[in-house]
Parts: sequence; structure tokens; C-alpha cells
Amino acid sequence: RHVIDVHPALKDSLTCMSKDGFEAVYNHVCDLIDENWKEHIDASSVEELVRIRLAIQFCFSCLLEADKALLIHSSMAEYFGVSTREYPRTLVEDQLPPGDPATVINQQRRDAYNAVVADANSDTKDRRPRVLTLPTGLGKTRCAAGWAMHWRAKLERETGIRPKLIVVLPFLSVIEQTAGVYRDLLNLKEHTNDVHLQTSHSLSLRDHMDVETESTDGEKDADAQSRAEFVLDTWRSEIVLTTFDQFLLALMDAKSRHQQRFHNLCDALIVIDEVQAFPVHLWHPVGTLLKELANAGRSRLLLMTATQPGIIAADQRVDIIENPTAYAQPRYQIEIDPREMTLSQWLPQLVQEIRSNCDIRKWLIVVNTRRCAQTVYCYLRDTRVLTHPLLLLSSDIVPRDRLDRVRQIKECSSCIAVTTQCVEAGVDIDMDFVVRDFAPLDSLVQVAGRCNRNGKRDRQTVRVVRLLNEREDGTDDRAFCEYVYRDAKNNSIIQLQITRELLQNTAVVNEESVTELVEEYFRRLGNAKDKGSEITKNWATFGHDELNIQRELRGDNSRQVTFVVTKLDPRLSEDLEAAYAEPDRWARRRKLRDLGPRIAQVSVSVWVTHRFRPEQIGEPFPSLEYPSFWFLDDRFYDEAELGLITHDFDGSSTGTEVL
Repeated sequence: RHVIDVHPALKDSLTCMSKDGFEAVYNHVCDLIDENWKEHIDASSVEELVRIRLAIQFCFSCLLEADKALLIHSSMAEYFGVSTREYPRTLVEDQLPPGDPATVINQQRRDAYNAVVADANSDTKDRRPRVLTLPTGLGKTRCAAGWAMHWRAKLERETGIRPKLIVVLPFLSVIEQTAGVYRDLLNLKEHTNDVHLQTSHSLSLRDHMDVETESTDGEKDADAQSRAEFVLDTWRSEIVLTTFDQFLLALMDAKSRHQQRFHNLCDALIVIDEVQAFPVHLWHPVGTLLKELANAGRSRLLLMTATQPGIIAADQRVDIIENPTAYAQPRYQIEIDPREMTLSQWLPQLVQEIRSNCDIRKWLIVVNTRRCAQTVYCYLRDTRVLTHPLLLLSSDIVPRDRLDRVRQIKECSSCIAVTTQCVEAGVDIDMDFVVRDFAPLDSLVQVAGRCNRNGKRDRQTVRVVRLLNEREDGTDDRAFCEYVYRDAKNNSIIQLQITRELLQNTAVVNEESVTELVEEYFRRLGNAKDKGSEITKNWATFGHDELNIQRELRGDNSRQVTFVVTKLDPRLSEDLEAAYAEPDRWARRRKLRDLGPRIAQVSVSVWVTHRFRPEQIGEPFPSLEYPSFWFLDDRFYDEAELGLITHDFDGSSTGTEVL
């Protein structure tokens, strides 16, 4: 009955709602939109259309939460009763990390931290996104936490509101690592979700210790469980750590289960780490939406990376570190080996190099495909002349074990770690020598950041080699990098071409020269590839039909199938069957969601090819006609070493090829 600031074309319709009924008003509003929408689109800029779309999403998101809150909470006091904590703005600097503060790298970490928190002295009216470009190993996680605490205190002092902090990261291993940092800073000992800290990703537990209770028979109270699901689904914790996927779904996806989180992206502090991991064809939509989220949504954004792409133009952002090159150190040099070699040619050379360098304790061997990683690992293992402990890390290994192996690599004093690209960004490991199969320049630099990460040794080496796959008849095939780094849109390999051009006359690149080289790489990449302006316009004008956020971010995975390694969780198959047998669909859905993290912890995905079918190594569930995933035959998972084994026991390939 009381309408404030409504559009003039809608005001009369809304005020007569009590007389005509909601359905009549709804139909009338739809007619008005249909009549004026095309004219409005033609007359508006993309930025204005994005701003309108964000405003509509905000209203929709608030209504979604309000609708669910009404069903779950018995009173407004219960709904609004979530308590928050006042953190001192100096929370991070009051807890100095271990290490000698007099070392060069720790002095640089301190200088970078002071520059970042000084941004909180900026005018609050300047809501341009902040960009932090620093070499790896200079403490960007602590810098971001300090930036957030200082801004949080300032905004609370000026507005009386404590903004939520949302930390967005690309990889699960980085999330758990970052969550550990925040738990230590906030003195949160429990590894669970609560009102202070929540992790939101495929492996995070569906629990919330502040609202879940158990009855005397050990079963969770149904009402409390519903409230727990509500606060998890709507991101009601003070600090939320989530993935690129979940963030973009909340920002851009039209589905209600994602949109119920969108309003929490407004008036928030948002830290996005490793922004170079966004594919080029999402630069325009992500950059445009982030700028308008800061402008119209009044959020404060901090974008961090060691290799800054061109997502937001220099004149539309604030660079906190104006000269990142000043923070570069002589920690590593990248040596380019121009020769092309097959695995069979290269592996004996690698063994000889390791044997000849006994003083090098920690080796990191990074290749481009799973099969290549398994081949390298098995060759090194079977030579029986190397004394270093061997570790394999790839997507053939379930996430639970991958996280454990990252920990082993980090904590051991000596090892040879054979991995795929899963260690290249954000993983806090410090290696003595790195060998990397050829890849786009930003990937090479990210992996180089694992070499002598803490600067405790003289300049170390990152060697870049060019490895060729071999056909079954022994002849050379394509380079392994060409199987992986392909553009989903046009099957091109622009990133590799630009990298070759930049490095073709270069034998050695020192760390001090990396920033300038990477800037040129991203400039050329942005000029050569579509940055997604059409995606932005389609989204802003509600063209949902072709927009699949996860496919745009991760590529087309329609030919992938997921295998659940049930021997790692023996009760899982029984619990899944019980959940599917639940007659009530809402109870069934809840049980399946509760099982989701357990499924994700012990799952691996495989590409289906003309030579490989999932029924060769697993059983479909719940049925062959509509499989959600496949239960893997126990014989095809090697928990101790290789993970997923994609060959028959007679040694013949099942056809997963180099993927």
C-alpha cells in the first residue's frame, strides 16, 4: 500500500494490487515490460543495462531469502539474532607470522602489507576496484586479511554496519590453505562452519555448529538442521570463503538457489585471489559486473595475482602497488630449453640430472596431462637409483588425498613431486628445482613461484622443456601442451603461440624481468581473443538460454563422467542407496545434499572417448539409463600411489589417452 521510489510506469499498478489481486498486477507489469524493454535496450549502454540487472537481482535475492526465512524461523528476533564479532583493525599485524623479520623477503612482505592496509585511508566515496599485483610468496593472503579488517573497521565506524567479507579462490587446495590462515587469525579452533567463518564449495561440510542440535537419540533436530541449511545456503557467516564457480553462480546465474546469495555480494568486502585464472572470454563480463557491483552495490573489491590480466582497465581501478617490479627478488631464473623431446628421450636425461645434483633436495616436475604424470612417476619409481621420496599429484587422485599430498610436499625435507598444473597457483610449497613442460606464459610464471618461494637460497632454476606425446607405433605426435591449452570457442592455441613469440629469442628469464614480460603477454592476449562482450550483453538483457556459468568457466565437461571411489568410504554406497530410497522428495534431496561433500571427497572425473566407456571400470548409479555417477571397481584405484588406473590388468590401454 505504501510505494516509495517506484518507476512511474509501475506505480499505479502496484498501488492497486489490493484491489485487483496479485495475478492481475503481475500480468500488467509483464505487458509493460514487453512493450518497453526492447526500446530500453536499444537506448541504454551495456553498463546501464548491467546496473539495472544487478538492481533487479538484488530485489529478487532479498525476496528469496525473506520467503525462506518466513518458513524456517519462528520470529524476526530469531532471524535477525545472528551475532557478529568486533575485530580490531590491527588483527593481522598484531599476529606476526613466524620467521626472521630481518630477512629481505620478510621486509618486503611488511612493506607490501603496509601499502595494502594504507588503502583503508582512502575516501570511502572512491569505490573503484582495488588491484594488488605482487610476486608469489609475498603474503597476499595476510595482506588481503589486513586490508579487509582495516576497511571493515572504517566502514563500521562511518556507517554503523559491519560488512561481510567474501574471499573468492580458484582451487580447493587454496581454499583449505586460506581457511587455515583465517582460523588462526580469528582464533577459531573448530574446523566447521559457524557464524564467524564458512567455507562454501563442493567439499565443504553441510554443518553449522551455531544452530545445529541433536536430540537425545542422536538424530539431528529437523528444525535446527533446516536453519543450518538456510544460513549455509544464504552465506550468513561474517567471513565466507568460496570458489570462482560459486561466486560467479551467485553473481550471474538466474537459478533461485544461486540468486538467494546475491544480496550478500552488496555492501560487502570481496577479495578475489588468482584473478588470472579467469579465462579470457570472461574478462569483459567479469570486469564489467565487478565494476558495477562496486558502483551500484557499494561493495569494496580487492583483486589479487602475481600475473595481472586486463580484466579491469587501468583507468577504472586503483593499483595499490604501483611498481610490482620493485618487489621482485633474485629467487629464480626460468631457463628455456628450445629442443622438442619425446618422453622416452627426456626421462633418462631427467634421471641423470637428479642423480648429478645431490645437493638439490626438493624437485618439482610439472607436466600437462594425467597420463604423462603417471608415466613420469612410474619411470622414476622403477629406475631404483633415486633416493628421494616420490609423490604423484594429479586429478587422477581424489581430492581428499590430493590435499594430504600437498601437505606432505610442503612439510617434507626431501622429495620428487610429479604433478600436473594443480600446484601452479596459490599452493604454498617451496621447492629447490622446478621442471615444467611448456605452457602459456602465465602458467609458467605461476609454477615458477613455487621455486625458492621463501628466498632462503641463492637463485634457483625453473627449466622449461617441450615434451611430445608418442603414438603406439613409436612415432612423434603433438606436444602435450596442445592437448590441454585449447580455446573452447575456436579450437585455437593462441596462448601458446604468444608465449613462443615472447620467448623465441630468450634463453633465460630472471624473476626481476617477469612482470614486464607478463604484462606484454596479457596485452597481446587481450588483443587477439574475444573477451566476452557478447556474454555481457546477453546476461544484461536476460538472455539466459545460452549462458552456462560453469561451462564458460571450466569448459564443456559434457563428455566427462564421475567415478566415486567407494572403497575409500565403505558406507557411502549404502548411504546413497538409502537416500535414493527415501519416498519424500524433500527429505531425499536433503539427504543427498548432506552426502555431497563425502561424494566429492572421493571422486575423480574422466573424459569419455571412442576407446573408453565408463562401464569398463565401474557400475552406474542410480541406473544405467540415468547415471548421476559411477561406482568405481576397487581394482582401478591405487590409493598408495597412482590414484585412478586407466589400463586393464593385461597392460593394454582402456583409451583415456593423454587426458
